[in-house]
Amino acid sequence: MVLSACGENAVDDLIDETVVLTVENRIGAEMWFFQYSGCGEDDWIEVIGSTEFVPNGSDVSSVSISPGCYDLYVEDEFECSSTNSTDGNLAGGLEFTWTVTEGDLSCP
Repeated sequence: MVLSACGENAVDDLIDETVVLTVENRIGAEMWFFQYSGCGEDDWIEVIGSTEFVPNGSDVSSVSISPGCYDLYVEDEFECSSTNSTDGNLAGGLEFTWTVTEGDLSCP
């Protein structure tokens, strides 16, 4: 197999043009929802939904998405939830990591 420099540049360009949102579950319970939206928008995109879960101590990441500003939402198995923001625009090639702990959650 021969890799061309053109192919390598295309992969590098893709990485430079996208960002990844990662949530580290350290809440002491299963995380049942992880969603994100553009900052201030109401169009939420599920990374995990009610048919999946992330065990305590595990991480989950979004697919590669366009650079920008994002709001994040998580909810655990007890309907406790929290929100966070990337606090401005993320440049391409970066990853935003949010370590969610029990103290971050608000419960009904």
